[in-house]
Amino acid sequence: IAASMIGLFMLINFMFLRIGYADEEEVPSIAILPLDNKGAEEDEFYAYGISSDLISDVASAGLIRVAGLNDIEKLDYKNLKYQELSKKLFVRYVTTGTIWKRDSIFQLSMELYDTKSEKVVWSERWQKSWSDFPTIRDVLAENILEKLKVDYKSNSPSYVANPDAYEYYLKAKYKYVNRKNIEDTELARGLFIKATEIDTNLISAKLLLGETYYENGEYDKALESYEPALKQAEQLGDKIGFATFLNRIGDVYTFKGYYDIALDYYDRSLLIKEELDDKIGVASNLRSLGVVYDYKGDIEKSLGYFKKAFAIFEELRHKWGMSACLNSIGIMYSQQGEFDKALEYYARCLVIVEELGAYNPKGHILNNMGTEYRKKGEFEKALEYKAKSIIIFEELGNMRLIADTKNSIGSVYLDKGDYKKTLEYYEMALTIYEELGDKVGKRKTTGHIGDVYVFKGDYDTALDYYEKSLAIREKIGDKRSILYGLNNIGYFYYSQGDYKKSKEYLEKSLHLYKELDIVLELVFATYLSLTNKKLEIDYDEKEIHTLIKEAEKIGYRLNFRLYELLEDISYLETAYNQVQEQIDAMDEELKEKYLNYPVQKQIIEEWEKVNA
Repeated sequence: IAASMIGLFMLINFMFLRIGYADEEEVPSIAILPLDNKGAEEDEFYAYGISSDLISDVASAGLIRVAGLNDIEKLDYKNLKYQELSKKLFVRYVTTGTIWKRDSIFQLSMELYDTKSEKVVWSERWQKSWSDFPTIRDVLAENILEKLKVDYKSNSPSYVANPDAYEYYLKAKYKYVNRKNIEDTELARGLFIKATEIDTNLISAKLLLGETYYENGEYDKALESYEPALKQAEQLGDKIGFATFLNRIGDVYTFKGYYDIALDYYDRSLLIKEELDDKIGVASNLRSLGVVYDYKGDIEKSLGYFKKAFAIFEELRHKWGMSACLNSIGIMYSQQGEFDKALEYYARCLVIVEELGAYNPKGHILNNMGTEYRKKGEFEKALEYKAKSIIIFEELGNMRLIADTKNSIGSVYLDKGDYKKTLEYYEMALTIYEELGDKVGKRKTTGHIGDVYVFKGDYDTALDYYEKSLAIREKIGDKRSILYGLNNIGYFYYSQGDYKKSKEYLEKSLHLYKELDIVLELVFATYLSLTNKKLEIDYDEKEIHTLIKEAEKIGYRLNFRLYELLEDISYLETAYNQVQEQIDAMDEELKEKYLNYPVQKQIIEEWEKVNA
């Protein structure tokens, strides 16, 4: 799931920035460098906010490729020549400009350089009063599009924001993008709210206000911002805004586990994108549909949508879109147990993101590749790739991604059987999530820590973490996540011999499987059948055998539970051999600890007993 959403975030990233790649003869391509603030240092937010809005406005013209602000800022762009910028950002044109706020007057300049003809093709200076300052981005966008001969027809209404509201919006945006902790996020929210109170039609502020909740896992609060803004965009005739809010609401329902509702929102957005002949938008929606079908357990349908999206991006030579789809296709093959094929797609994706100089996505792909090597049992190689990934995120200063990667490194150590190291990494990740106020991260990591304490035999601590995790899941309202939280506690009570309580939690989970139309996993079906067996209730053994045939890989814990359920010694033998393989790579001290953990000890004792 985490890997799927990483792919989704990659897609969201390039959709906001609209970075593409095509031959010069097809569409004009441009890098709009951030405006240079010539005023006071505290006025930097004007330069940043207007620049980012300008990039979005020019990109929304459709038939133009625009380099993203994030990728520009990774370069020492102030000290690079135009030709160097052109090569690094895959663009032909480059704009530079200045902004200077003097009292209530804004002084502006901009020039457009053509790297093919090696000359400035346009330059101009302006002056705008305070009342007109929200139109600065429009003036700059119109001039750029006109000089590049882009046939642009706006699908957004003609609207001039209140200058005081727009200023609050720019301040909020700057604060949120540069946030360091939850206090910065809350301050940004307050500024966004202030902006919308002054100007109720400033839906861009409502979009980002919703983002502050969405990114933090507060999905119901995100909907409180998105849903009224969706109606407002429709009333204003803002088709682009309407489609954007449909997508964001679809994202929320995806995370909350209401997959059919999410599909409806994505489909409605897709119709608008097709009506606007927005091919990039169509491809992005196809990919979102693929993510939802992945969550529903329909891998074949999911893979079909990802491949359709990839075909469109490839036709447009839109390398960001291609890379996001390659990542998603890799994830699908991974879920089918085709780890080498997944690595093949990740490698293709890595080539593109390195060509684009896209540092953040490169970190994601390296992390995903590390996960594949973990699944293949090549733990040292997995740690090597994840170490490369975390170096990138540390250089970027992205604390959330640092926490995510520490979490995944912990999982590698879990598979290695080094529970001490596992807890170290999980607890480092949890500390960061708590500092960021990241509920999704906290929910995930507390559950992982609960698993480790179960494996160690510290059951009281394990249950405490499981209950904390379930409480967070219920507060977020993510039904799929709640389902797995219930599973954890159900499995826990089975291991403790409390079969009635195990049955209680697993039945609640079963209800959610049916409600969300999710295919049952072998591990869940096994534990539910075991509780029924212990309580002398009938269960469907044929279903278990069917799921075993469909399973990609069965670990030693599950093999042992299958032995308990089916009383087939071959599962015990497999579990025993898997434990022996695990300890082969361990030093003596770790081996001794590992073999004395509850499940491993049970497997060995049972194997020795049946072979006595």
